[in-house]
Amino acid sequence: MSLEQVLDDLREGTARPCYLLYGEEEYRLKSAVDRILDGLLPSPERDLQLFVTEGEDEDIDRICESLLTPSLFPGRKVLLVRETRLLSSADTSSDRVRKIRDLADQDSSRAAREFLRLIRPAGWSLEDLTGGGWQRIPEARWREVLGEEAAGALRTWLPKVLAACEELPGKSAPPAENDERLVQLLLGGLPEQNHLILTASSADRRKRLFKAIAQCGAVLHFPREKKESVQKGQLREEARQLLQTAGKELSPPAWESLGRKTGFDLRTSINALRQLIVYAGDRPVIEPADVEALIGKTREESVFDLTDALSKKDAVRSLSLLGELLRQGVHHLMILSLMTREIRHLFQARIFLGEGGFASAFDAGMEYPAFVRKVYPLFRDRFSSPAAKKSGSLADSHPFVVFQALKRCRSFSSDDLAGFLEELLRLDVAFKSTAADPQLSLERFLLRVCR
Repeated sequence: MSLEQVLDDLREGTARPCYLLYGEEEYRLKSAVDRILDGLLPSPERDLQLFVTEGEDEDIDRICESLLTPSLFPGRKVLLVRETRLLSSADTSSDRVRKIRDLADQDSSRAAREFLRLIRPAGWSLEDLTGGGWQRIPEARWREVLGEEAAGALRTWLPKVLAACEELPGKSAPPAENDERLVQLLLGGLPEQNHLILTASSADRRKRLFKAIAQCGAVLHFPREKKESVQKGQLREEARQLLQTAGKELSPPAWESLGRKTGFDLRTSINALRQLIVYAGDRPVIEPADVEALIGKTREESVFDLTDALSKKDAVRSLSLLGELLRQGVHHLMILSLMTREIRHLFQARIFLGEGGFASAFDAGMEYPAFVRKVYPLFRDRFSSPAAKKSGSLADSHPFVVFQALKRCRSFSSDDLAGFLEELLRLDVAFKSTAADPQLSLERFLLRVCR
């Protein structure tokens, strides 16, 4: 079922007893919740008929009692549970760990409670892990409980979270929830005017609660798009609507500047765009200077700078930017992934220049407009077939990205680039299976590339 189908049903007067919205694309998910609420409850009724609870405070018995209790006022009653934990499982642990790590710098107490709830099914207590106890637990067991990525990076986040756990009053995890009562309630039918909305960043589709919601309600999934072109397309559409409503335009250079700072992340970009609309005042066009003046240097921009310095063999700048990213809290596996993408792009560009006389078609000194007219069509015809056009490949990138890769790839031989990719693969395995020092390993790699 799609969001539009759900909204069409609401416009026709058909409301389902339960809605589950889950996925990592927070902006689209939140927007969908708002639109469903608009269909269920007119704004004047929200203060009295909408009840909101956070997942960290959820209690099955209280949820069920609320759903069984009729509203004191005419009309519908809606219970919204944000970021429910009722649909989590071992298979969703890696997503939960990412959230814990994000929370550690913002709300350490909440991060600690989330962590204690996460380890409860493993049978561990806080006493088992403190005092260096976590280091005595086999790596294989950590991978089983937390997932490959989180277990491979324990040293970078677990000590800080454990310290926060020790500061908690009582130092105990919230009680484990048994969702069976809610399952039976949903399958048996809610009171006609009562409705439940659940949101989650991840959900285990095998759970009885998930299946019960799918049977009697509606399930909507909002995954984060991994394909860059689709991600940008979604952002362009959301941005177009927002700018049109405000009577503004975003110049193409400003669009690229915004993307460098936000990584074209939907939620981050839209929030930044709202600020830019206010900042522009009466001016109808938002320019790059506005973006630079209003939005500070972000993690995404630092990542862009690092890959730029890497491709230019600038060792001093590369090492400085790597340290900056790690201090900002960017995970070393993310940095590794971005380095891999950059080297892969350079390798693909090198292949292009070595095939079929294309080297003579591309001049490193040519201007970008000339490249788009003369060379990019050749590249597109050669590499942008359905078989070659894969997510993350150079063929799926913007023409300007292709232009830059072709200019920079001549600093490396094909053999060098193939060797770099092999070394990056070895680093990936080492980070996930050993206690290798991430910063030292990445610094050594950067020095090898930039020599």
